Amino acid sequence: MKKTIVGLLLIVTVLATIPSTFAYDTSIKVKNKTIMIDVSHGAYHTSVENFKGNLTEAKNTVVMLESDLLTNFTADADALFMSGPDEMYTGEETQKIKDWFNQGGKFLFIGGDSDYGGYFSPVAINNLLRNLGANIRLDSTSISDETNNDGASYRVAATQPGTGDVATKVTEGMEAGFILHGPCSILGINTTTAVPEYLDLRTATLPNVEILYKYSAVAVATDSDVSELPTDLYAESETEGNYPAVVLETIGNSYLVLAGEAIFTDYKSMYDQFTETGEYNDGVTYGQMFVNNLINYFLGEAQAPLPIVPVVAALALFGGVLVIVRRRK
Repeated sequence: MKKTIVGLLLIVTVLATIPSTFAYDTSIKVKNKTIMIDVSHGAYHTSVENFKGNLTEAKNTVVMLESDLLTNFTADADALFMSGPDEMYTGEETQKIKDWFNQGGKFLFIGGDSDYGGYFSPVAINNLLRNLGANIRLDSTSISDETNNDGASYRVAATQPGTGDVATKVTEGMEAGFILHGPCSILGINTTTAVPEYLDLRTATLPNVEILYKYSAVAVATDSDVSELPTDLYAESETEGNYPAVVLETIGNSYLVLAGEAIFTDYKSMYDQFTETGEYNDGVTYGQMFVNNLINYFLGEAQAPLPIVPVVAALALFGGVLVIVRRRK
């Protein structure tokens, strides 16, 4: 008996010394969905396998758009993820995405990057957004934060969840923010003027646009490649901090989420549970939970049919009674 107890204690001790693979519990709950992942307009994204694996493990189908966008494009897919594309989409590709999105009930996620060193430009993404009729755009700055970071100012923490209805749902369970590696921010745009006017989403409100997450109040936007473009608006603003990190726009019956960082990349991404250095939030980032929440909401709850409002049901019943009375007469 003593040997058994000693053996069990040894097993417990050994297990306690093994580091956990997970910092928290999160999973993709939707299933039987088809998700396209576009890696055809930039370098191959080596970190996509973890994201792809979690999707397929949840019994979803993942379609990789690798050599080009058109060959494997799936018109009845439920979602499309685009991660930092830096090559222009052709007219045919743009129309294909637009036709797919305009069917309704679709979820499109697009991640950007900073303008650091001039390696990334938001032009390709913003041109696509214009063709989709969106009123949000990627900016062309680099966001940094000397206080809220993972050991370096460019490993920025998004610390402030949005306060809208959708933001409340997609941030549920998150005990802290998440790290974005060298990110940019999100602008609004007014296309009704002769010359399109970029808008500061910290002060401007647009219909069907909701901020899901923001950088901290002490974050800084810098035009690091000195491009001096209209999309450098935040860098030119006298007011610093609280820049939008992730923004939702509902277009028709489909959903567009635009983020300052990618979910998957050939370098660092926001889809993780552990930080690079362990300095932010004791090494735990809630990027993976946030992305999983987005998928579960936009491919799950947001697609559910609206419940019948009691008043509407009562009116329908009243109408039925009138028909019966008239028939009896």
